[in-house]
Amino acid sequence: MTAADAIDEPARRRDWSGIGCAVFIAAFFAVVVYYRWPDPDGDLVRQRQIFAEYLVHQGAILAPADASHPANPQFAFSPRRLRLGDKPYSSITLPYGSSEHFVVSRAKELFPEVVEWSVLPPETALARLLGGAEAVDVVRNPDRFEVQRLKGEVLPHSSSDSLANHPAQGDPFPVPPEIAARITAALLNPDAYAWGGAHMCDPVPGVRLTWYRGDDQVDVLFCFECGILDTYWNERPIVSQGFDATYNDLAAAMKELFPDDQQIQGIELKEAKETTSLENGEPAADDTFSVTTH
Repeated sequence: MTAADAIDEPARRRDWSGIGCAVFIAAFFAVVVYYRWPDPDGDLVRQRQIFAEYLVHQGAILAPADASHPANPQFAFSPRRLRLGDKPYSSITLPYGSSEHFVVSRAKELFPEVVEWSVLPPETALARLLGGAEAVDVVRNPDRFEVQRLKGEVLPHSSSDSLANHPAQGDPFPVPPEIAARITAALLNPDAYAWGGAHMCDPVPGVRLTWYRGDDQVDVLFCFECGILDTYWNERPIVSQGFDATYNDLAAAMKELFPDDQQIQGIELKEAKETTSLENGEPAADDTFSVTTH
């Protein structure tokens, strides 16, 4: 290599680095343009998938048009199928107590091909709450019904899902018939619950109710600080659910059952609140979509 070549070598390297930078910048802008470019079909696909996930989270049942797939599929339909106008769902069953007008108006826009819409009956909603139709029947017709005060704590390094991890404070005792009837009526009122609502706190139950019949038992643990109850069927955890609509009735019953318990007596009753739909108002006048209960 001559002296002249040695002088030109750094210049050639600088030329290649400049080309590399230019290619990188061009690729970067190409990616930005690709992802920022309007894509109505892609937006519709994403909106459909998000809305389907929302419905499943709320407790809806989504039946795919393709019968080979199970209900409430966790897979996402391919963008190609949705863009071609394929029918992902043949029917959608809304959870009991859902904001029907909001859901239906949005569904008409995103899933116009769905041919059947319905709402879960209240008895099915209660069965989901307690662990099945048999569990509901145990609550309605128990052999015995007991209440027990809990310490209001969860054992450290344990799961709150297990009944054994909620230590008791005192022995269980029978619930008097008159109070038992009021508690059962409040618990089995399907309009008492904010079905599918999100819970922003971690409940620590202070009272345990147990219905027994034969070898079966239903347990309901109440946290009055959060307004959330936890249900168990034969000691298997079922669900956590808010009970705002019957909070005062249940709190009053607990005060009667524990007249000398200062903490129970200190439970403050809630003021009545009006419930509104997710639209925070009345449904649109042209919303004529029919929803049936089956």
